Amino acid sequence: MNENFLIKKIRTYSLISLLIPLLTLNFCYFAYYILGNINIYPNFNWDNKITKVSLDDYTNPTNTLFFCPKYKIVNINFELINGKNLTVFSEVKKDGSRTKEISDKVEQDLIKNNQIRNFIFNHSDILDDNCIENRPFISKLISSLNLEKKIIEIKMLNKSGFAKIKNPYLNGEVSISRTARYFPANIFFKIFIILSAITLFLYWKNTKNLFQIFQENNKIYEYSKKFYYFGALSAIFLVLHAIFLGWDLYPGNKLYNNFRKLVIIAFIIFEVIAQLLLTINFYKFKKILTKKLSSYVVNIKICFVFIIFIITVVSFYILSVKDPSSSFKHMLEWNYFTLLLIYYGLSRFVWKF
Repeated sequence: MNENFLIKKIRTYSLISLLIPLLTLNFCYFAYYILGNINIYPNFNWDNKITKVSLDDYTNPTNTLFFCPKYKIVNINFELINGKNLTVFSEVKKDGSRTKEISDKVEQDLIKNNQIRNFIFNHSDILDDNCIENRPFISKLISSLNLEKKIIEIKMLNKSGFAKIKNPYLNGEVSISRTARYFPANIFFKIFIILSAITLFLYWKNTKNLFQIFQENNKIYEYSKKFYYFGALSAIFLVLHAIFLGWDLYPGNKLYNNFRKLVIIAFIIFEVIAQLLLTINFYKFKKILTKKLSSYVVNIKICFVFIIFIITVVSFYILSVKDPSSSFKHMLEWNYFTLLLIYYGLSRFVWKF
């Protein structure tokens, strides 16, 4: 196998190792964004500023995404059989959140005894951003892919709900693992992260083979294979992380939860060490491989790996000694793993071809 062929393979694997996990992470983010930022609603006639719904329609609703109130509901009243109106929910904040004015027991008794003629929903002039009609791009995407029934099913099966998010890279509203926990992200994540681990292994293996050829041809420097072993280990632990993600074999079991944490920590440590050792090899060989290596990119990789190493040490210190907020941990997680991938983007350009 000649040098140019190996370099071509390495450049291909490095690009795939960058793109697949990067696209996977952001697909999970986007899928969760949709689930968290749109609501399902009963299929009522929401077109008017005041929506009246009979007791039968209210107690036997059909859930929908595409027929939703475009404007926020200010309050909900009961129109009783005796002609009186009873406020159930009233608006208390500028964001449209409401407080319940009667107890659940009172509401259930009124429904059970058929004391309600109509449920009255009063709308404001403020657009409801949880209504898919106010999100044209998402609406067209879901409609074209015929995903309405599946999204309703997912929302109904997860009564605890999905957090409303904007950008976890900047705000840390949600962790990577949480966004990858639900269909279709859970399947997408497992398949493509395992595929990424395979391409990572092939990247490290072919890079090791290439350095072996350089050493045999030049017989000047002794290259170290250690980067390959650490790179292979990082790929193995990445596969384990993908397999066990969202698979709660022993819910609440500390030993099992600690094992899953150990898996991702091992991946990080082995990945950073592999990148560091490989960069040392680049530095040793760059003077005799001027026709194969870009000295400029090698220097960038050296600085990049040094920065990654410092960030890793500081991050582990903060997480183990300090008590950072969940949003900080999530924000660190999204940005750190994305930063790790940049190494493979640089690897695409470090070899001349």
